[in-house]
Amino acid sequence: MKVVLSKDETHKEVAEISHDGETRIITTEDVTEILKRNEAIRNSGQRVKFGERGETSMHMIGSVSPLKMFQLIKAGIWYDDKKLRAWFKDLDNYLWSVTRGTK
Repeated sequence: MKVVLSKDETHKEVAEISHDGETRIITTEDVTEILKRNEAIRNSGQRVKFGERGETSMHMIGSVSPLKMFQLIKAGIWYDDKKLRAWFKDLDNYLWSVTRGTK
């Protein structure tokens, strides 16, 4: 049996109860717009910068959905700058990146 717990334009949560009584919560989200924006930035060849020149200046390396961010936090990647940069550079995560990746 499946029961929709919540649903909006981009997210859906479903409770799934199996025959043996086990309950799973399944969360899905539509990431189409995020991936389209990442592709447009990647194909433009331009770097997206934040801040002014100097120590506070940063550039965008990628954009992820809230659910993907939660997964990266759980995996110990999100708050580790080296791991996060490596994750975005990996070709397996190419669609989340706004730069060209390497394997």
